[in-house]
Amino acid sequence: MRFRMLLGLIGTLLAVASRVSAAIQRQVSCHRVIEIGSEDGVVYHYTFQNRRISFHRGPSKEATCAVRFATARLGFRVLTGATRFEMMMEGVQNGAIDIGGDVAQFLWFEGLLRAALPGRGTHSPAVVLPSRYVAPAENNEISQYITREPEATELDPAWTTAATQRKKLVIMRVPAGTPLESSD
Repeated sequence: MRFRMLLGLIGTLLAVASRVSAAIQRQVSCHRVIEIGSEDGVVYHYTFQNRRISFHRGPSKEATCAVRFATARLGFRVLTGATRFEMMMEGVQNGAIDIGGDVAQFLWFEGLLRAALPGRGTHSPAVVLPSRYVAPAENNEISQYITREPEATELDPAWTTAATQRKKLVIMRVPAGTPLESSD
């Protein structure tokens, strides 16, 4: 019962996220079907198509990847466990979990599910480094092998082709205030 509710909750969460989150919509770019179930009859499949996610009870005829747990209890434990990946690998090795089709699709699904969970960002918090990098370290063993040239503020006028090509770059022309219509 808990496994069935978990799979339904996963489907609802992904379906809502595919309608409100542009980040999730960008990841759902091609048609695929992921099926998750247990040998004791609990089966759901999740369809990813046209930047939307839908889910249905029962097996799919066209599953890209199918994950079948020996019992619903095992499926619930694995999908809610903190060490999901290790539990999956152990279950595959001892035959309690059967993965059919493209395994990479299930790993993609698991990453998509983590991104769709409310309250969890996909980015890790910013790390403040202990000190700023102000100048190269000159006192280590490899510093003698690193060539450091002085900073150039403008191109050498003798490089006429480089200066001409630089003028064509949009990334250089826009900040300089050059209109984009005059492409040479």
